[in-house]
Amino acid sequence: MSLVAEYVPENSVLHKLSPVTKLIWMLGMGLLCVLYSTPVPLLFLLFFVILLGYLGRIQDSLFSFMRSFAWVAFTIFLMQLFFFRGGRVFFHIVPGWAWTAVTEEGLKFGFAMVLRTLAMTSLVPLLLCTTELKDLVVALVEKLRFPTEYALMLVTILRFIPTFLVELDQITLAQRARGYKNDGRWPWQKWKGLIPVTVPLVRNALIRAQNLAVAMQLRGYGGGKRTFLRSVESSSADRVAVACISIIVMLGLTLRITRIL
Repeated sequence: MSLVAEYVPENSVLHKLSPVTKLIWMLGMGLLCVLYSTPVPLLFLLFFVILLGYLGRIQDSLFSFMRSFAWVAFTIFLMQLFFFRGGRVFFHIVPGWAWTAVTEEGLKFGFAMVLRTLAMTSLVPLLLCTTELKDLVVALVEKLRFPTEYALMLVTILRFIPTFLVELDQITLAQRARGYKNDGRWPWQKWKGLIPVTVPLVRNALIRAQNLAVAMQLRGYGGGKRTFLRSVESSSADRVAVACISIIVMLGLTLRITRIL
């Protein structure tokens, strides 16, 4: 399981689409996820996202990402189950305690929030697993007029998170090989046990940040107007994809306003 969505080189339909088109799809699907708060339409949206994952041949990365958020979705389900009241009461988790009642509306809304969480978080790997970071930067800065500093910040975070997690595993394994164990019972013992892992991790992160800053200065970053070696162009497939998501969003808005779904 991984919280990191990395680029998966494939020759799929999604990989060939422009990053701008995929961003529009993300916004459209995200809007529909926010508009609906009942299980049935959210289940259709989640199924559609999974279908797109298979279309882009990134289903393994998509399911791994979804499994990483399963505990978040379960926590949200429990919160809605206990704090959302309405409808008939099925049973009490603790007999005699009214606040532990499991109601019909609580179950429906909790299930809907789980589907919304999974559908919205699954949009992230659909973009990142099918788009190279350099193309994403060009699309943000050149096409969407995104400030260069913020685009660089975003790409740096996306680039270094996988490296950061790999280094964390390496440091943990190295400390275990030296006989290090963090098996204290009390919270302060566990926090104290994180020091042998945290200190070298932070040190390496600072060194990497300093090296990146020096490399950017040597390449003349911030010295004038930016130019790009390659450009992201739209094709007929992008226009068809934008037209499709526009129709889907309009249909979703119509069904929501008329309360059909």
